[in-house]
Amino acid sequence: RLGNDPRAQTHVGKRTFRRLAQELASRSETVQDRLTLGPVQKMKLGALAQELTAQREEDDKEVKLNVEQILQNANKGSTADWMRRRCGHLAPITLNALVAALMAQDPTPSLQAVNHALTSEDIDNLLDDVAGVICRVVRLGQAARVQRTV
Repeated sequence: RLGNDPRAQTHVGKRTFRRLAQELASRSETVQDRLTLGPVQKMKLGALAQELTAQREEDDKEVKLNVEQILQNANKGSTADWMRRRCGHLAPITLNALVAALMAQDPTPSLQAVNHALTSEDIDNLLDDVAGVICRVVRLGQAARVQRTV
């Protein structure tokens, strides 16, 4: 298309057009050479993919276990509290609420208002555990993106 433009028909235009075409051809050859994977690189990528799969499986298992434990600890209380939650008279503390509490200026009073059985130390431990789960979930996402690329 550029070659059909009237400005490309001039002497300077033709010379510039040829130079650009040559540069483009030389760059594309260089890029193709660098992007070609030889057998050594493929073996390294295979090992990386296996490590990522193992890491993802471990992280996934840990996230599931930790989330269950976090929710159990966040909703601890008496049998009466359990019955109230089960019947819908008392709201359970969800993982979303705990993640939101991480961003709160002072989450302790809010969480204690929902569950009186939680102490300040319990809440600190819960929020630490939630932050750990978030880190693992982020790592899961990063590993998944890398695996799609590989």
